[in-house]
Amino acid sequence: MKYVSKLLDSSTFTTWLNLISKSFSLLLIHPLIIKYYSAEETNLWFILISAFSFLQIFDFGLVSNSTRIIAANKEIKNFNINQSIYDSFQLYVLISILVFVVFFPILILYLENTYDYLTSRKIIYISFYTCIAGVFNLFNNYFISMFQGMSKVAIVQRTMAFVNLIVVLITLLTIFLFDNLFLVLFVFLSQGIFSCIVLYYYSNRIFNIEIFDKNVKKFKFKSEVFTSSWKSGLGVMFSLGLFNYS
Repeated sequence: MKYVSKLLDSSTFTTWLNLISKSFSLLLIHPLIIKYYSAEETNLWFILISAFSFLQIFDFGLVSNSTRIIAANKEIKNFNINQSIYDSFQLYVLISILVFVVFFPILILYLENTYDYLTSRKIIYISFYTCIAGVFNLFNNYFISMFQGMSKVAIVQRTMAFVNLIVVLITLLTIFLFDNLFLVLFVFLSQGIFSCIVLYYYSNRIFNIEIFDKNVKKFKFKSEVFTSSWKSGLGVMFSLGLFNYS
């Protein structure tokens, strides 16, 4: 048991565990979708999963930059670490809202022009849920940067691995028990929302941090988090972002 506990406290092992859990969707779920559903439904599945994943590029490299800033500032004596965390929180809220507002109508227009068999109401529901789940998944990077910046890498990695495994198992059961692609999609995309809820719970339980501390200043575009993040964001957009888009 001590050996298992040591592994679960290892940042390297839990990071690999998280990566392996993510690969299960490729190895288990996608082949079953291709097997049990029509070509049109399979195509819709991959389009929506790609849209869900695509929203991650709008992190703009903020997660690594916020991690670095939080890790550096927590070592400074008498520095209010709540300020760095609050700046990161505000920036992620702003990005998440903008991404949803822009991407939601784009996805609706794309689906309406591509899938004639879908009703307008169903397209709106599907687009809304895909974008909401994707935005929650994007906002999870705020929690990831906080945990990693506070030297709690193993906790966040094993938590996300656990959530991924649970969602994969429930998705597999849904595929076998229900002949409904949209229900399967609902369950699978819930990983972003579920992860956000669990990470929020652990962040409140582990850290004595108040993002609404009265001593922190309101977010400004000249804050350290923003001024150093937009530069790395351009690099991410023109490399990984364009690669994923293509």
